[in-house]
Amino acid sequence: MTRTLVLLHGMAAALALASAIHMYFMLPKRRIPPRGVALGFLLTMVPLYVLGWWTYPEFRTEIRFDLLTSAPWLANIFDVKEFLSWGALMAGLAVGVLSMQRKRLDEVWRRVSVSLMGFIIFVLAFNTVVGILLANHKML
Repeated sequence: MTRTLVLLHGMAAALALASAIHMYFMLPKRRIPPRGVALGFLLTMVPLYVLGWWTYPEFRTEIRFDLLTSAPWLANIFDVKEFLSWGALMAGLAVGVLSMQRKRLDEVWRRVSVSLMGFIIFVLAFNTVVGILLANHKML
């Protein structure tokens, strides 16, 4: 069961990355934020994080202890992944909620939103690489 959830988590990451890239390119082009794109982005972030939180306890008991002894560098990278993920979630919620409004975004807020989306894309890509490294080390 957990293996299936981890695979779904990976698929959700791919969808979230694709929707984040779409949002990144749509934000600067529109005076009024792209509400449909923002909604799609938020809807891809939800399963990504829910599945991650759901599988995390088993990851800690099944894999994390082994990583501390066999590949401590990978355990440390996973910790960085977790901290960056929290930041990406907060940034994603901020940009998503800001972009759901029907009013025109000021240029400053548009640049902030695009910058935050760049950060989110970096985090999702980094986390994907870390997830692949973890899966190659040991799978749940």
